[in-house]
Amino acid sequence: MKKTISVLILVLAVLTAVFAHPIYEQKSIRIFSTSDTHGKFVGYDYPTDSVSTSGSLAQISTLIKENRTENTILVDVGDTIQGNSSIMFFDGDPVHPSIRAMNLMGYDAVVPGNHDFNYGIDMFQKQFGQLECPILCANVYYEDGTRIGLPYIIIERSGVKVGIIGVVTYLIQVWDAKIFEEAHMKVTVPLDEIKELAKELRPQVDVLVLASHMDCDIELGFPHTGTHEIAEQVPELDIILAGHGHKAINEYINGVLIVENKIQGKTVCCVDVDLEYGPDGKYHIIKKTGTVFETAKYEEDPAIVNDSVIAASHQQTVSDLNTVIFRLTNDYLAPPNRYEGMSEARLVDTALSRLINDAQKYFAKSQLSACSVVEDNANLYKGDIKRSDMILVYRYDNSLSKIQITGNQIRKYIEWCANYFDTFEKGDTSVAENPKIINLAYDIFSGLKYEIDISKPFGERVGEITLLDGSPLDPNGQYTMAVSTYRYTTHLMTYGIIFSEEDGLPVLLETGIGDDIGGIREMIAEYIVKVIGKPCADGTIELTLEEVTPENANWRVTGY
Repeated sequence: MKKTISVLILVLAVLTAVFAHPIYEQKSIRIFSTSDTHGKFVGYDYPTDSVSTSGSLAQISTLIKENRTENTILVDVGDTIQGNSSIMFFDGDPVHPSIRAMNLMGYDAVVPGNHDFNYGIDMFQKQFGQLECPILCANVYYEDGTRIGLPYIIIERSGVKVGIIGVVTYLIQVWDAKIFEEAHMKVTVPLDEIKELAKELRPQVDVLVLASHMDCDIELGFPHTGTHEIAEQVPELDIILAGHGHKAINEYINGVLIVENKIQGKTVCCVDVDLEYGPDGKYHIIKKTGTVFETAKYEEDPAIVNDSVIAASHQQTVSDLNTVIFRLTNDYLAPPNRYEGMSEARLVDTALSRLINDAQKYFAKSQLSACSVVEDNANLYKGDIKRSDMILVYRYDNSLSKIQITGNQIRKYIEWCANYFDTFEKGDTSVAENPKIINLAYDIFSGLKYEIDISKPFGERVGEITLLDGSPLDPNGQYTMAVSTYRYTTHLMTYGIIFSEEDGLPVLLETGIGDDIGGIREMIAEYIVKVIGKPCADGTIELTLEEVTPENANWRVTGY
């Protein structure tokens, strides 16, 4: 009798399981991934004070609403509160408008990006602490050993369990070394954390996802900085939601589906996972498909743009951008361009490049400086200058660093920059850029006298280099130089781009300089208003810069 009852109980249990989850029952899960929105919460580009609907959180909100299913998960993979003049939103309402938008959109999890730490741990905590969803970050630790976010979460949709691990590139401890040192925090290698967490999590879930603010390829020569390697070495993973690289990616590596977005909300990644319930009592993936949506064709969601917090932030910022910050008495900062597509400021010494470099030297307290003139029409003209006009002086939201560099390294650095110009040959009628080199790879140097002869071969274009007093540049001498953090982290901190191992590398002395003011663009404005500008009777700051002539120029391009 007891045996019969036991059999009946077992049969009943099996039948209950079958009816609860019929064998071969299928379910579908949709995962949306955003990343690298960089302060683009509505369709507006604040540095240029202009409408920009190429992408934004407001447009992403519409896209997701139109494509949401009953089993949707929404994840962001970092770089949320930096960019698009985001510094303007830090002092007012405690919540950044990007964070506010994400709360309204109903994110399920957010992973911080490297730029989200740029303004210090206190600012990170202030802004990300306003999120109404979990922060995922398995590889950043406080001094007491606790993590800055959860290592992972498990989300259930219609009986399907989805595990999501979150990590950020460990290069944050290089780029923002001072911030993490002062906070006594530790950043570990993501791959090590992921391997351990994936083994722990895999038996508990049906789908295992990595949300990783790391590019696909190895970055700057540092090991274990690419998601391709993670896909190869962590077989437990099903999907990687990548960020940081600003590229639209939809690919399979070692059977792992990897998706990644473009910058500033221009795309949204969508992963559809089809699963089937098997005889073993578990769901199994039968298909996973990635799609990268272009955001530009979607209208802004009224629920985002009309929100009181977001609308107030937007209106206040537009008003601030149209505020006159100083009056320029010079006719212009750079002469008219002689050649199409080539800023005159890249060919001759100008008040424009001097202004940028002087501001950088002032804030970095350095002997020398290097800066880029990115826009072909970079200039300011006589009259009232609004805050939004400063975009024509300095385009990108770069921060400032200070390095120690030898005379030999300086020569290599200038020679590398000289590759920006195409070789000028007999019969040429205009100066042109090397098609393999972008504007951002050409710096102008302050505190030095030098010439670049573009009729000569690459690597042989820079002649004598002296200091401003005429003394020669000592090849073994040590000099301090202000550079953008972008230039340092992209080209100066690793071998093989500018320097060989025989040359050695410049030493980073300080980074995050002036972050309390903003980026380099904001520092230039501060330098004008508080250091070199003169107050007028009407209260406006007036700026008069020394005219640069062939006689007092410190550098020039020749050979054309």
